[in-house]
Amino acid sequence: MRRGNIKASIRVAKHDRQAEKKEFVLANKLLTADAGHDFHPSHPNEVWVTDCSELPYGVNGTARLRLSAIKDLYDHSIVSWKVASTETADLVTDTFKAAIKNNHGVKPGLIHSDQGSSVSTK
Repeated sequence: MRRGNIKASIRVAKHDRQAEKKEFVLANKLLTADAGHDFHPSHPNEVWVTDCSELPYGVNGTARLRLSAIKDLYDHSIVSWKVASTETADLVTDTFKAAIKNNHGVKPGLIHSDQGSSVSTK
């Protein structure tokens, strides 16, 4: 390339989406010093966990709904759940609002999630 005076074109770097997302990601508070997990809260509403799942239905399971659920780790009860056609931040937000309303305004000490796109959206 030097002999022929040929230069490679260098593309412009794209945004580092992972680095942008790290602003919103906190350390895993359920990890213990030995890197084990502490999933044994001592009282209700201390730790809630949340996740979204895809529910196939219809002929051959071709249609899909999204379930957003919140579980209390103290007694493993479902605090709140919502179903929608798409997994959005609004679905997750509505699930949390319903959970707080169902618990008469009581908020959890800690919320643990997989930090998926619908949870970590700005």
